[in-house]
Amino acid sequence: MNRFEAQVAEIRVHEGVSLLEFDASGRRLTMVGLEPPRGLQKGRRVVLGIKATHLILSRTTAAETSLLNALPVRCRKIVSGEILASVILAWEEQELEAIVPKPALQRLSLQEGEEIFALFPAAELSVVEAGP
Repeated sequence: MNRFEAQVAEIRVHEGVSLLEFDASGRRLTMVGLEPPRGLQKGRRVVLGIKATHLILSRTTAAETSLLNALPVRCRKIVSGEILASVILAWEEQELEAIVPKPALQRLSLQEGEEIFALFPAAELSVVEAGP
């Protein structure tokens, strides 16, 4: 699982559904889920998580999709297997991994060193740890 630090910027809860916004290295990220973790409040430091299989690689931002989260990343390394490929990405000082089907990677014609975007749905982001 990919992990990175962030700070809670906003929490909205309505009828058992929550929308949380985080500041991660100056980038606004959004999470949608059920009730937020207990004790979570604005300003609190957290560790967010996103599964490698839930990152979507794109040459463009998510502006024309329903996805709320987009990180500008650089492709650091590609390890391609028979069915899946592991793409190691650099974002800020973080290293992220995206696992994608090999045909999707071939369609992208992605090369190491290229600048792309890692997109992911708000429902796939999670709070892994909450700091003091």
